[in-house]
Amino acid sequence: MKVLKNYPLKKLNTFRVDVNAKYFALVKSEEEIVNVIKNFSREKIFILGGGANVLFTGDYDGLVVRNLISGIRVIKDTPKNIILEIGSGENWHKLVMYAVKKNWGGIENLVYIPGTVGAAPVQNIAAYGQNFSDVFVSLDAINLKTGEKFIFSKDDCQFEYRNSRFKLRDFGKFFITAVRIQLSKKPKLNISYFETGKTYAKNISLLDELKDIKKPTVKDVAFAVMKIRKKKLPEISNVGTAGSVFKNPVVSRKKYEEIKKIDPDLQCYPVENLRYTKSVEGNFVKIPAGRLLDILGWKGKRFGNVGTFPTQALAVVNYGASPKKILEFMRMMKKVVKDNFAIELEEEILII
Repeated sequence: MKVLKNYPLKKLNTFRVDVNAKYFALVKSEEEIVNVIKNFSREKIFILGGGANVLFTGDYDGLVVRNLISGIRVIKDTPKNIILEIGSGENWHKLVMYAVKKNWGGIENLVYIPGTVGAAPVQNIAAYGQNFSDVFVSLDAINLKTGEKFIFSKDDCQFEYRNSRFKLRDFGKFFITAVRIQLSKKPKLNISYFETGKTYAKNISLLDELKDIKKPTVKDVAFAVMKIRKKKLPEISNVGTAGSVFKNPVVSRKKYEEIKKIDPDLQCYPVENLRYTKSVEGNFVKIPAGRLLDILGWKGKRFGNVGTFPTQALAVVNYGASPKKILEFMRMMKKVVKDNFAIELEEEILII
C-alpha cells in the first residue's frame, strides 16, 4: 500500500472542488486499513468512498483514505430471503442492479444513488418509499484509533432519518469494512411514490411510469425510479454536484397548513416510521425542502459559478466555484428558507 503526499482530490469528489489531501492512500482490505492506523495514528483520518455526499471546504490537513474494499457474496439463503455480505467499497448502484438482476427485492427504489455501500449505513439512505435501515442486518467496522474490530447490529447503529451513530456521535471514529443486508425472494413492491404540482413536479409518480406494465417486477420499478431521478437531478458525470444538499424538514401540522396556503399542492409525509434527533412527538409531518426553495424561486438560481439545478431547487451545482463560494451559496439557501418560513434547514451532505 502506497501513501501519497499532497494528493489532488478534484476527481474523487462529485462536487469537483479543487482541493488536496496532505496524505492519501487506497485500501483494499482490513489488513491495509489496520496498517494505515498503525502508521498514521497522529493524523486525522477521513474515509472517502464515492465522494458523492461531501463538500471539502479546503485542503484536508490529514490522511484521506479511499475505500476500495470489494466483493458481494451470499451468506444465507432461505426460501423467502437472501442475506448478502458486501465489501464497503462496492458501488451502491452496482449492488442494487445486482439484486435487481436476481429479482431480489428491498433496495430497488434506492437505485441510482451515487456512492459506496459503506456510506449507506452512515447516511442511512432512503428514497422513493424505501429505507436502507429496513434491509440492514449488521456491519463490520474497525476503530480508527485502536485498530479493534467491531460488529454493529441494527440497534447499535442508531439509525435516524438520514443519520446514524457514524454520522453523529461517532463521526470519524470507525472504518466500515463490510455490510450485510437481507433481501426478499418474494418482493413486495412499493410504488406509492408521487409528487404533485404544476411547476414543481408536474405530477410525477411511479404508478404513472409503470402504467403500461400489468405485473411490474423489481427491475421495472428500478428503471422507473431511474427515469424519474434522471428527469429531476443533475448527472454527476456531467456537472459538479452532490445532489440534494439539505434534509427534508420536520414541521408541525400547523406550520404545514400555513405553507399550504401559499402552495396548495404542498405534500407532507408521516414521521412515525423513522427516528429523529429531535423529538417529533405530537402532530408533526415531513415536508420537501426542495419545494420550499422552489416556492421562493430558487430552482435554477445561480450566483457566479454556483447554482441550483434547473429541475431541482435542492440540488446545488458547481460550475467552477471555490468551496467557499459553494458554502456561501448553501448558507443563502438556508437563510431564505428561515426568513420566509421560520424553518431551519439541516445539511444532508458532510461538510469537511
